[in-house]
Amino acid sequence: MPPLVWRPASPIPSHTSTSRCVISDMCFSADARYLAIACGTSVQFWDLSNNDAPLYLGCLKAPQKALCVTSFRETSAFVSGHEDGALCVTRVNHTYQEPIRANLVEAFHCEAAVSFSLFDDRLLAVITPSNVRLYAVSALHIASVRLVATVPFPKATLDPMPRTVHWLTSQQLAVSYADAIFIWGVEVCGRDPARFKLFNKIPITGSVVDITADGLALIRAPQSFKLLSLSTKHDSETIVRRSRLMTGLGPGTKAKFVDDTIFEGSIGKAYLWELSGRRLQTFLLHSSRDWVCAFAYGKETKTGCARVAVAAGPNASDGVAIWVTHMPQNSVKTVLLFCLMASLIAVVVWNDFF
Repeated sequence: MPPLVWRPASPIPSHTSTSRCVISDMCFSADARYLAIACGTSVQFWDLSNNDAPLYLGCLKAPQKALCVTSFRETSAFVSGHEDGALCVTRVNHTYQEPIRANLVEAFHCEAAVSFSLFDDRLLAVITPSNVRLYAVSALHIASVRLVATVPFPKATLDPMPRTVHWLTSQQLAVSYADAIFIWGVEVCGRDPARFKLFNKIPITGSVVDITADGLALIRAPQSFKLLSLSTKHDSETIVRRSRLMTGLGPGTKAKFVDDTIFEGSIGKAYLWELSGRRLQTFLLHSSRDWVCAFAYGKETKTGCARVAVAAGPNASDGVAIWVTHMPQNSVKTVLLFCLMASLIAVVVWNDFF
């Protein structure tokens, strides 16, 4: 498969209702058509099917600040977490007269929903200031949200407040703290409370920013990223070295896995790294002085092309920058020629057979 080439697309402009708000989080739908932007007390929804003209669909308005948002994988629906503990599910469909339909489905007794991880569109692990809670959710029945259990408190850790949570499988949950990653076995049976068993505790130095489903952790250190395998008996750590001339990785540095690469948001720029440490792409932002405050990555289902959305600055007034990938023209012609030849061969075989 030929390499994909990044090019800028039309940015998402600042909306009048949220121009002075800080963007907390962003997320693409499973097919990368829709983008949800958590900004202030609202969550905006945009249709990016036309790269030259983003279409504003509407927004979910809530009493308190939206802190995080993620998408369901089998439908165009999003779930957002808010500062007052509200959990909202929003379905998006551009063909309806009412393109977005939202519903408040749960609250955490006034504890903020700081971050979460969704597995298989049915199990939502939510970080609150005091613990991690598991909820059974459904995008088809948006009023159906049920508390399954609360993850046990960790023992012998410096700070009991959870930092990140990631599903590895339906029966394994990784929760990171200031000095360790806890791997919990989770057993959910019907409507009974879930049961937990501690599988592993892995000491870390740095801050966990992402963990893949197959157990590869991305850890932010002062000058470099570290890759830590959670699935091997002997926890192996690899350092992804960056140039010493580059700005160090501070607490404000955003990063996550993007397919087989690392996406990093820095000051005025964003980078795409190979896991070996080779820099693949540099994205220049409109503001050269501000940290990247949020970004999102999505891949189109039909074409396999990718989209990246990046927001920087103290508020949303600068809008959101968008980059898309496409195959070079020569590669497109090669693919079309290959498809034509395959069709001709199929016709010849069919005629010979009959």
